[in-house]
Amino acid sequence: MSKRADKKFMRRAVDLALASESEGNLPIGCVIVLDGEVIAEGKSSVLSPQYNPGRHAEVEAIRRVDDRLWPRAAEMTCYTTLEPCVMCAGTLLLHGVGRVVFGAYDKLGGAGCTLEHLPPYYDEGGVYAWEGPLMPRECDPLYERADEAFAELPVGRKQWAEPDEPADTPESLLDELHAWRESKGRGSRKALSRARKAARAFVDRADESVLAAVLPYARAIFEETGYLKDFRALERYAKKAGELDVLDEVDETLRAELPDVWIKRALRQGDLDGAIECWFEHEEHSRARLCADPLVRAVDDAQVELLISCRMSQVNYRIGRRKRSHYRRACNTLRRLKDELERAGHAEYWQYVIEDIRAQHDGLPALIDELDKAGFMGG
Repeated sequence: MSKRADKKFMRRAVDLALASESEGNLPIGCVIVLDGEVIAEGKSSVLSPQYNPGRHAEVEAIRRVDDRLWPRAAEMTCYTTLEPCVMCAGTLLLHGVGRVVFGAYDKLGGAGCTLEHLPPYYDEGGVYAWEGPLMPRECDPLYERADEAFAELPVGRKQWAEPDEPADTPESLLDELHAWRESKGRGSRKALSRARKAARAFVDRADESVLAAVLPYARAIFEETGYLKDFRALERYAKKAGELDVLDEVDETLRAELPDVWIKRALRQGDLDGAIECWFEHEEHSRARLCADPLVRAVDDAQVELLISCRMSQVNYRIGRRKRSHYRRACNTLRRLKDELERAGHAEYWQYVIEDIRAQHDGLPALIDELDKAGFMGG
């Protein structure tokens, strides 16, 4: 199946994820496709109408497949916004689905790492194609919101439970952090949540002389999650302890997981070449668009490729929201790009930009309508 078709079906999965979130569930969606047509859809139903940890989007979609189609399971493709967990991967495997495409890695619960260690029973039939991440710009934010909810789920329980309270003493807090660290960061989401809370509680009540003891744990938490809030926490702890060198030690993680933060830091330090290199390395990252404006302001008119790349990251984000109001904002950004290209003496690139957008999104009539209204006609 073509990449354009893959993106088309993943966008439908994203729509289902957003619908699920609006209904009070986790933002995860899934579609199953056969012969280029959607034959079943599913969205997370874990939280509503009642808590059920087994009602994942993939399972919900599989339940809706017509039984008469299962003999052709090997020809089916499952598109899901989040890398399937062990339960969903097993369900897809047992049903014989031939291909799985996911939108975002599940860093703590994704089952991709298990596919090379399946029992001999599965050798003859083979393992389905496991592909992703596809469209991380749209799917990574969904995962981050889902992951925050995961930490509070009463997994394996029938009733909601109160989150564990952080321990009261410095010794018990350090024990909590040490236990998480000893697991090499592979503990459950609740364990990660407890470690994060313990670090925060410890730092809030500790003096500078013992803050250094917490920094390795805060660093481990950030390197595990790659989340902005965990980097900000590490940054705050490092400044409070006077140990700013620890921020240099997580430079690689920061660059890979939060390229916008890395690029802004590079610009503040006068490292324009490093910022540009990081941009082109991570321009497909879901957070890249957040540093597009300062990067454009920092470069000269000769950097036309960078200019187009930065503005298109913002445009594609708006288009990915799949709402007419965002299409209008995308057109405003395109108008800005057109003016910038003309001022830089590179107006000849404009037509290529518009033709490419219209070709990629010809299945979005509302977007095409807004482009027409803005006067952005194709060749």
